[in-house]
Amino acid sequence: DEAFSKTQEANLVYDQILKRLFATCSERDLKKYLKNIRRYFYRLLSLVYQYLPESSEAQQIALDFTLKRKLLTFTLLATQSQIVHNSDDSELTNLWQKLISINEKITYLELHYNPEEQKRLPELQQKFDDLQRQINQKLPENEWQQRLVNRAEIASALPPNSILIEIVRFTVYNFEEKSWQNNRYLAFTLPAGKPESVQMIDLGEAEEIDDLIQKFRQEVSLNIGKTSGLCDDE
Repeated sequence: DEAFSKTQEANLVYDQILKRLFATCSERDLKKYLKNIRRYFYRLLSLVYQYLPESSEAQQIALDFTLKRKLLTFTLLATQSQIVHNSDDSELTNLWQKLISINEKITYLELHYNPEEQKRLPELQQKFDDLQRQINQKLPENEWQQRLVNRAEIASALPPNSILIEIVRFTVYNFEEKSWQNNRYLAFTLPAGKPESVQMIDLGEAEEIDDLIQKFRQEVSLNIGKTSGLCDDE
């Protein structure tokens, strides 16, 4: 219990750092930072998975952190877009239009491979990052953090008698050996209107599941191709 409490505190510290970073970072900066601190989130999941699988409180907190980590980047981008579109600040709107234009160029170059044109990507990405930082500096302080939904809000928004199934892939940390082990999938279930009724389910080793997913996708793609062919013939 003490270890779990300390692990929570550590992850909350990183949340505070993320809040301060938002005002000066780009989407790529945020993703890079999240990747760097991922091990602390994985340790929290490992602790719950190995030592607190029957603890209702631990399962709820594990789901909270899972939702938070997954929603951070999406919330950042959605908040930027909404605030800019509702703003009367012409400079902010102009920066946003430039950002969209550069993003379209980056997307085009990534989809249409050309060795010479690819050389422009680093420069365009740098401009994109700089524009995002400028936009973030102009956004209302703490606006995006307030838009981060939590477990209770999600439970209240779910249709009656429905259940959210949130799946997370993580690397298991062995606390006794102080080493990283295999990858696993966990599923968290959240019933509508019942934020305290979270359940955690161990789905198994990730490699085996990934292999099954890959085979399933190949079969689906094959069947879609056959169906498309029949439709074309008709």
